[in-house]
Amino acid sequence: MAAAAENAQESSLWSDEVLGLRAVVDIAGSVRLTGADQLWNRLVPLVEVVVTGQGRMWSGERFIDTAVGGRLVLRGHETAVDGAWRRTTIGLADPETGLAAHVTLSTVPGSRFLRSQVRLVNEGQAPLHLESVSSLTLGGVTDRAGGLDGLTLHWADNDWLAECRWRRAAFRDLVVPLNRAAHGHEGRGCFERYSQGSWSTGRHLPVAAVTDGRGGAWLWQIESGAGWRYEIGEREGAAYLALFGPDDAHHQWRRTLAPGEEFTTVPAALVRVAAGAEAGGGAGGGAGAGIGARVGGGVKAGAGANSGDEAGAGVNAGAEGGAGAKVGAEGGAGVNAGVEAGAMAKAGDEGGAMANAGDEGGAKAKAGDEAGAGVNAGAEGGAGAKAVAKAGGGSGGGAGGLDAAFGELTAYRRRIRRDHPDHRNLPVIYNDYMNTLMGDPTTDKLLPLVEAAGAVGAEVFVVDAGWYDDDAEGWWDAVGAWEPAARRFPGGIQEVLDAIGRHGMTPGLWLEPEVVGVRSPLAAALPPEAFFRRGGVRLTEHGRHHLDLRHPAARAHLDRVVDRIVGEWGVGYLKLDYNINIGPGTENGAESAGAGLLGHHRAHLDWLASLLDRHPGLVLENCGSGGLRMDYAQLAVAQVQSTSDQQDPRRSPPIAVAAATAVAPEQAAVWAYPQPDFGPDEIAFTMTTALLGRVHLSGFLDRMNDEQFARVRSAVDVYKRIRPEIGEALPMWPLGLPGWEDTWLAYGLRGASATYLALWRRDPAATGRAEARDGSAPAGAGSRAAARDRRAPADAGSDSRTLRVPHLLGARPRIESLYPADSDATADWNAADATLTVSLPRADTAVLLRLGTTPRE
Repeated sequence: MAAAAENAQESSLWSDEVLGLRAVVDIAGSVRLTGADQLWNRLVPLVEVVVTGQGRMWSGERFIDTAVGGRLVLRGHETAVDGAWRRTTIGLADPETGLAAHVTLSTVPGSRFLRSQVRLVNEGQAPLHLESVSSLTLGGVTDRAGGLDGLTLHWADNDWLAECRWRRAAFRDLVVPLNRAAHGHEGRGCFERYSQGSWSTGRHLPVAAVTDGRGGAWLWQIESGAGWRYEIGEREGAAYLALFGPDDAHHQWRRTLAPGEEFTTVPAALVRVAAGAEAGGGAGGGAGAGIGARVGGGVKAGAGANSGDEAGAGVNAGAEGGAGAKVGAEGGAGVNAGVEAGAMAKAGDEGGAMANAGDEGGAKAKAGDEAGAGVNAGAEGGAGAKAVAKAGGGSGGGAGGLDAAFGELTAYRRRIRRDHPDHRNLPVIYNDYMNTLMGDPTTDKLLPLVEAAGAVGAEVFVVDAGWYDDDAEGWWDAVGAWEPAARRFPGGIQEVLDAIGRHGMTPGLWLEPEVVGVRSPLAAALPPEAFFRRGGVRLTEHGRHHLDLRHPAARAHLDRVVDRIVGEWGVGYLKLDYNINIGPGTENGAESAGAGLLGHHRAHLDWLASLLDRHPGLVLENCGSGGLRMDYAQLAVAQVQSTSDQQDPRRSPPIAVAAATAVAPEQAAVWAYPQPDFGPDEIAFTMTTALLGRVHLSGFLDRMNDEQFARVRSAVDVYKRIRPEIGEALPMWPLGLPGWEDTWLAYGLRGASATYLALWRRDPAATGRAEARDGSAPAGAGSRAAARDRRAPADAGSDSRTLRVPHLLGARPRIESLYPADSDATADWNAADATLTVSLPRADTAVLLRLGTTPRE
């Protein structure tokens, strides 16, 4: 029988008690990382390396069981303190090839996150050709019963206009049992997700999790803009995890190490929370005033709705081990959301529609499967059993689960990024693009918007794409010089920038620095080596060439551009976009395409840092056609992240609600684009979507009537009131992570003195009325004297939902409706089970609530 880790044959080399992780070494010197006492054979080597000519010991889709990884033996380890960080470097070596590995495990004492990075050095006599290198491996992951049946995988699909779409499935639906005892071998497959090309999040987020059904969660993140991959599979009856940067099979990455040369992997992070764990920081206990507080127009005094006691209204989600979580148990709903395999759970079903509240396709349906976890009780309309659940419901609002894990990951993200005042100041940004000028700015169009944006309370005004367009054939394939277009700005662009400053705002401009249009004179002026090439041919994608920022001419060109715009023109905000996927990368001589992409990526990050070194007050927004390059390699340097290009205000909430899974809330730029043809509900709906992130305001504010303008101004005022808490608050999802079509969505921030909750109720029949504006007056728009008041149907599904707020169990918070001020939402608080039942009488409405736990001055 295989020995258990840390018995007479294995000993602990490194550990973190709060995190619950240990690195153990056996008598042969092999080192492995685990979270608990496990059979040694369930664990995987601390580093897995595929070297050409060495390969793997078991062929298949997995990138573990590598020959070199299995031979790496311990040389020694040392620990150093670096500010708040405790960094332990474990030295390993392969006696056959001479490859040395230095694995640095970084933690902050008291936190539940680990950062890992590997440096390889060729100490041998011959070149070594690397094909893949792990950044972090972990073995021995099991459910609470020590098996795999209770594990659930969570991952996120990501696409243009449809970012942060979380999915989940039972581990055993994706990694099926094979009866290893019958044949004596491990499986060859795994569950994997990976990036493709230079859009690091063009397919999926480099973030995923596994939960154990009882409040325990493992959550990971890979920090690479140039290729990443993760895999999770079964090994000896337990799950293993392996996190990678780019590799040969998926990214055409190969790296040759000559004797004496070295390579360092991209960083990866791992969060572990146990059942009952609370995410660090930003809590809020204490007592305020009033159960059954009145919110915007009437709740039953002292009502205190019981969880689950009104038809479909409540969620009793504190079920243990997935057993007996009643969702809307009374009034005929009668659903046991802890039903056994294959059963369907009705999560607050609307009009009899069945919504799957858990893992389908034979998995156990667990509504509220992470102790205290919230199921999206707004799961809608006819959803039956599917192989993979669309929403990440059951994220958990309190003890343990995904909420606690994402809280830890948020704290980690704040630790690793470059410090900047923007993370604390959170200025309100107006951008002229979305559903407004759409890349067609002129002095005449901008000046009225500048005046209106300043009056509404914006603090940054960004002139988006098109300001450089002086070409009769259009600008897309002619960009590169970044000079203002004389025909657009007869008095010069400085006239507009000065007007922005006079109205109390910081001027901003849009750039796409890494590309040069095929018709740009710069394409011929720069040397061929300054561009991406493969096979000696310059690459072209969607009418653009791609700069390689390792080349001094490319970098010097961009330095001149930025120093002119910032240093001479006084611009203080740059929106840096990236609208092409150039593919695997660039080849220089014998360099592989993937290695070239990684080299450029690291040079790009260095260039961004150098801009901030020269211009410390400059704010950089990272954009990749919205959220297609939304990774923490970029966001450790850039201050703001564009989360989407989505133009439909009804489609935006699921993206905004889930954005904090990818980005710290104070870095998550969310569009709010009210228009002069919007009624009160529509304005409040789109404005609420941005209030718990970074407000990116757009829309023809200059054409609004006084009432509309005041409604927008009210939202901006509310944001300025709460923003001091956003930068330290932790995200929470009281209805679980959102499904794309969910009628009800909820997102919250847990601050030091209050909890903020935003709720949206969408009309499931609406397909999205908002369309892109071309700069002319929208249909139905007029002066501020008249605007249509579109009211959504009042019968679009149930008008209430019950949210779990476990961290306020036993408290009596004071409930305020922050926005809109005239909301007819009602809210009932039940202190006994920490539930809040909120009613929104009409569809396509939203509300922002404050649950105060300390008196507000």
